[in-house]
Amino acid sequence: MMLSHQGPLRSRSDESYDREIEADPQSGVQSSEESCWIRVCSWNTAAVNNNPFEYWVTNPNPAYDSLMQGVENFIGDPVNDICIGQIFTDQMFGVLCDEMRKHGIDGVNDLETFWANDYRSRTAMTGFLMDKGIGTKRLASMPDRITNTLHLTDGTVRFRPTAINAYDGPPLDSVASWWAAWLHFMFRTEVQIPTGSKRSPAQPPAPR
Repeated sequence: MMLSHQGPLRSRSDESYDREIEADPQSGVQSSEESCWIRVCSWNTAAVNNNPFEYWVTNPNPAYDSLMQGVENFIGDPVNDICIGQIFTDQMFGVLCDEMRKHGIDGVNDLETFWANDYRSRTAMTGFLMDKGIGTKRLASMPDRITNTLHLTDGTVRFRPTAINAYDGPPLDSVASWWAAWLHFMFRTEVQIPTGSKRSPAQPPAPR
């Protein structure tokens, strides 16, 4: 987010601060006779995510630019925009639903309907990653934010098995290896964060 401002520079200790001021009709900001004008611009570079592909930074290593450009080209190439069901299969989805029911997660029946009638047939890039509706509803970004990196009560950190954080477990060199690691993390690993009781990352918190 970039913020810019053109207006009077005044100190709160300035005796003229409380004097009557008048609006400048051109800039939409307020001015006074004893003000000096400056133009400022700031760029918000803060981020709460660990995704290394979300921010392209300056790096002297040419391999970094090559990697980032390769990821961008892959996402933008229509040849790679295949259906989600070809990546995340119906069998995998069935296992996911079984685990969700075991952990008391509501809405699985509705999820099965959405999967069968919509999501399994969407394309992975334009139909999911770049879909504005999914982005607006935060259907992908919010689950990632709360499970990507877990800071535990004992001071350690747990990373969800994914390429978009600092995960340092066994290699995720295939969909099968990622899926096994993801299932174990989400449903069979107990963690305790400062604001909750000990539970698996996928398990809903106990009602207060």
